[in-house]
Amino acid sequence: GAAIETVAVDTGLGFLRDREVYLPQFAGGSDGSLYIVWREPAQERGGNLFLSRRTDAGVFEPPVRINGMEGTVGGGSLDEGRAAVAVGDDGLLAVAWTARGSDIRAAISHDGGKSFDRSVTLNSDAGARAYRGFVDIDVDAAGVAHAAWIDARFAPRGAEEPAELFYARIEGGEVTEINLTEDQVDSICGCCRVDVDVRSDDRLVIAFRNTGGGYFAYREDTCPIE
Repeated sequence: GAAIETVAVDTGLGFLRDREVYLPQFAGGSDGSLYIVWREPAQERGGNLFLSRRTDAGVFEPPVRINGMEGTVGGGSLDEGRAAVAVGDDGLLAVAWTARGSDIRAAISHDGGKSFDRSVTLNSDAGARAYRGFVDIDVDAAGVAHAAWIDARFAPRGAEEPAELFYARIEGGEVTEINLTEDQVDSICGCCRVDVDVRSDDRLVIAFRNTGGGYFAYREDTCPIE
């Protein structure tokens, strides 16, 4: 067969070589912006989330820590347990993750990832240890963030099922939470990642998996809270 030519490409990510990087992922915006987000173990316990933005020159800027307090990001190496990243308009970024201790947290940047507002807890039972994770997040045209995650707060301690699908709307630093599956019989699958997507028609679609009936999608306006 034909010979394959290998070309070395300078990605500008050389600064990652000396760091202990887990679950790296890229996120891009409609304006051509590109970001990389990853987790690193903290010095003592827990972890930290970092973000770097690619400049117009193709070079990634120095990392910015997303979580405000050192070591507050939860552990785990499952790829589906990675942090969720959404890129909106005008430099808006939203990142959500499972914190150490199992709370679901989110942080918003209004300047293209150069800095982040203080993160907020999305689950209303903050501090209550329960199985929680697999969060996803997206932002709408108005800059409102929408997140959903698997939450087993009603399960026996330490169990991942039965679980519920919880949703939170983050606007102006305020969080409003809804249990989307409190009236259904089947449990949410405790290990299948949720997907949140704000469509071009400004509709919100949340996909998830039940234990007894395959995949389902919850579709609503981007303001499902009266």
